[in-house]
Amino acid sequence: MSSPSTSTVYIDFVVVPSLVKELARRAPHVILRIVGPNPTRFGEIFSSGEVDVSITYFPNPPASLRVRPLFRDRLVGVARRGHPLLSGAMDLRRFCDQGHVIVEPGQATMYNAQIEQALERAGHPRRTVMSKPTFLGIPFIIEQTDLIATVPEKVAKGFTQFTDIEIFEPPLDLEPFGVVLLWHDRTHNNPLQRWFRELVIELFQDPEHP
Repeated sequence: MSSPSTSTVYIDFVVVPSLVKELARRAPHVILRIVGPNPTRFGEIFSSGEVDVSITYFPNPPASLRVRPLFRDRLVGVARRGHPLLSGAMDLRRFCDQGHVIVEPGQATMYNAQIEQALERAGHPRRTVMSKPTFLGIPFIIEQTDLIATVPEKVAKGFTQFTDIEIFEPPLDLEPFGVVLLWHDRTHNNPLQRWFRELVIELFQDPEHP
C-alpha cells in the first residue's frame, strides 16, 4: 500500500502512529510504504500507479483525483519557556522582530504561503534566521535558543511532550487549513483500497469537518 503526502514529516507526527497501530491490529500483513513525491507530479504519480492514496493538506489537488476532507489544523507559534516574547503584550512588531525558523519542504510552499501572505498584507516582514526542509530538530533549536517558529498546532502539541517549549497565538489573521484524503479513479472500486480509505476516514475524519 503506497501513500504519499505533501509533507511526510507532518503526516508522521499526526497520522502515522495511530494508523500503524490500527493496521497491526486489523491487517498485520499489510505493508505501508510512505513516500514524499513532488506535489507538482500528483496527477502523474496517481495515474501511473506509483501511489494509491495521499493524506495531505496540498491546497489545490488535480481535478483528476477524488477528495475526502478529514480534519483541520492551524498555525501557532512556539518559543522556549521563559522567552521574552511571551511576557507582555504580543504585537506584530515584536513577533516579526524575533529570529524565526521557517519550514519549507522542497517544492511544497503551503507551510509558509499563508503566513507570508498575512505578513505582506500587514506590511511587516519577519526576520528569518534559519530555513529548514522539515520539522525535525525544530523543538530542540527552539528550546535552546531565542528563535521562534510558526508550525501546525498538532505538531506543536507533540513538541511540548518532549521539550520545554510553549505554544502561543501569532498576532496574525491565519485561517485553518484542511487535511484531505486523495485517490485516483483507477483504485476507486478496488476492495482493498476501499477498505484502507474507510479505515483512514474512521480514524481521522473530524465529524465537524465532513
